[in-house]
Amino acid sequence: GVEKELGITKEDIGKKITIAEYNAACKKAVMRYTDVWNDMTRRIGFWLDLEHPYVTYHTK
Repeated sequence: GVEKELGITKEDIGKKITIAEYNAACKKAVMRYTDVWNDMTRRIGFWLDLEHPYVTYHTK
């Protein structure tokens, strides 16, 4: 996960890394494979709205 990539533990969040930095790393990890997912979705014919994707986070 993100903690392993950053070399931290959950207890380090807010101490060694800010919450904003951690959130940015999480968002980057979530979006890392967007292009691969979109390509696969088109190739296998999923019926999805790729222009307005559902994501499990909100920036507000």
